Amino acid sequence: MGKEIHCFQKLGSTNQVAFRLAESGAPEGTLVLAEKQTAGRGRLSRKWFSPPQLGIWLSLILRPRIPLAWVPALSLCACLACVRATNRFTDKKPAIKWPNDAYLNGKKFSGVLTELSAELDRVNFVVLGIGINVNHSSREFPGYLRKNATSLRIEAKKRIDRVSFLHKFLEEFESIYEEYKYSGLDKFKLEVSKNSYLLNKKVEVEIGDQKILGKAIDIDDYGALILDTKTGLKTITAGDVSVLPAKPWRL
Repeated sequence: MGKEIHCFQKLGSTNQVAFRLAESGAPEGTLVLAEKQTAGRGRLSRKWFSPPQLGIWLSLILRPRIPLAWVPALSLCACLACVRATNRFTDKKPAIKWPNDAYLNGKKFSGVLTELSAELDRVNFVVLGIGINVNHSSREFPGYLRKNATSLRIEAKKRIDRVSFLHKFLEEFESIYEEYKYSGLDKFKLEVSKNSYLLNKKVEVEIGDQKILGKAIDIDDYGALILDTKTGLKTITAGDVSVLPAKPWRL
C-alpha cells in the first residue's frame, strides 16, 4: 500500500480525487493524502471534520477480484487495521463499531467510507476513505462533536506522531487485505468480533424510517450484523446503530 502517493495540502475530499484517479487507471494501492479536507464526508454524506495538522485523512485505491457481496466487509477490515495500529500507541482498548467506525472510550475517533465501481459480476475498483482523529484536543472539536468524538491524543494523553501511525495503519491494512482478497472476512471474523463495540449489547438499528430493536449477537461471513429480536434473528447489512441504555429490557 502507498507505492504511488498523491499528497495535497488541501482538498475537497480525498475520496473524490482517488475515484477520479481510479477511473483513469491508477494502480492498486495508490494512496491519496490531504493535510486538510474542506468537504470530507462519511456515510450518508455526513460531513467529516478534517482540520489541518491534527488528523490523518486518506483514501486508498483497491482492485480486488472478489465477489460483490464481499465488499461491505472491507470497511471492517480497515477498522480492524486501525484498531491494531491504535494498540501500538495507547493502552486504552479501541473497538470496532459496526459497520464502519472505530471507538475509544465510548467515542468515535475513526471512520471509513467505502465507494466502488462495479458491474453485476465483478468489482472494477474500490476507493476506501479513512479519517482518523489523531492530535485533536477537546477544544479543537466543534461544540456539536465534543460529546461523541475523541482523538488518540485525548485518550493516550500524549501527542502521537502522525507519520508513525500512518505507517503502522498501512502495514496492518496491507497484511489484512492480502488475506481478505482470497478468503474474505473468514480469517478475521473472530478478531473483529472480539474487538466489537456492539456485540452482546442491546441496540437500535435505524434503516430509513424503520427502527429495529434487538441484541447484537454476531457478525456474519459477509460483515453483516446479526440481531436477536422479538421476531427472531435478523441480518442487518446497513443502518445506523445506537447502543441502548443498560437497563432491564426484554426481547
